[in-house]
Amino acid sequence: MKLCKFFSLTILGYALHLATANAQFDNFDDGDDNGWAHHDPIGSVAGFNWVTFDASSKAYNIKAAGQTLNPQLGPSRGAGFRPNIYSDFWVSVDIVNWDPSQRQAIGVLARIQPNPSLGNAHGYLLSYQPQENDIQITRIVGEQPDESIGEDPVLSSQPQPGEGLRLVFTGTGNTLTGRAYSISDPDVILAESSGTDNSFTEGISGVLVFDFSQAGTSPIDATFDNYAAAKEEPYKFGIIGARIDEGDDDKLLIDFLSKPGKFYAIEQSNDLETFLEIDDGIEGATGSDRTTIAVPFVAGSKMFFRLREL
Repeated sequence: MKLCKFFSLTILGYALHLATANAQFDNFDDGDDNGWAHHDPIGSVAGFNWVTFDASSKAYNIKAAGQTLNPQLGPSRGAGFRPNIYSDFWVSVDIVNWDPSQRQAIGVLARIQPNPSLGNAHGYLLSYQPQENDIQITRIVGEQPDESIGEDPVLSSQPQPGEGLRLVFTGTGNTLTGRAYSISDPDVILAESSGTDNSFTEGISGVLVFDFSQAGTSPIDATFDNYAAAKEEPYKFGIIGARIDEGDDDKLLIDFLSKPGKFYAIEQSNDLETFLEIDDGIEGATGSDRTTIAVPFVAGSKMFFRLREL
């Protein structure tokens, strides 16, 4: 019988890195939407603010009454934009609340041509339709849905207002991908859609709510949080765990989240005060989001490890 060798292991160091200095993030904890441009096309014609944009609750609510002023103005809709322009993009936002009694589409905009206005908004939309419980990628031309890209999958479970869901929209070249995730368990994909389109190659990003009702005269009301955007998907790096090497009892295998082409250093301490660098030339494994390294192991010892990205 093989005896187990017990050890004490503490893993330190965990981070989420946006991949570029051109990245954006807003959790609205400051209670305002500074840095956001408002898109209120009906209000621009009516001469007053038709849509309200309110972050005072430390989340971003977009709300408007049903549009009965003039049918030519279209249904109620409102969007908030950030100014950064991306070609390849990654945009993520949590939809944390909405009015379940209204048929509306709530989503993420990308590659929108700058300075959108009434009847003049072009780009892509990943939207969630609560009453249908599905997601859809749509090409927007002239502020109108022009064509659906990919499938319109139904979510594997139905999020409730207050529970919410996370939308993640990515574009690499002409490939567009949309995913819906559970907020409570963010590794769970509730739905995914993907397709290709060559209409728009760059633009700004943001969030949108619009009336999806048959008559086009219903209110809109949805709330967003934790908006983030970058030119590529961020990644997390940190130690996942450790195990004894079955082929060598004197080696400990440490698994950590990584990115191909990035280099890392691993440090060890016995007292959490003095750390000794074990290796500073660890390259992220090719074609994988995790890397495994072997470090010396002494049975019964207390060890602390810290990971650094170089």
